[in-house]
Amino acid sequence: MHIAHMQQLQYELNARVAVSKMVVLPRCLYVLQNSMCDIKMNTFQELNSFLIKLIWTGRRSKVRLDILKLDPVEGGLCLPGMQLYYMAGLL
Repeated sequence: MHIAHMQQLQYELNARVAVSKMVVLPRCLYVLQNSMCDIKMNTFQELNSFLIKLIWTGRRSKVRLDILKLDPVEGGLCLPGMQLYYMAGLL
């Protein structure tokens, strides 16, 4: 499934977050782990902004990224941050 195709699909917010966790994040992690260069903070910020565009399908975000990263008990959707996701993959 291509990322451009995923932006056109009309899913609910929970489904878009689930698709990003199951499809997009593992692909990004694979590329980051296999790159031989140093990864800067700017890269993670760009990936987070790309993830927000994917989740909100290019529209203005209605919920901050910090809130999406919270646990469901606290009102979030358990969206992992790219930098922590990358560091956890290095372990």
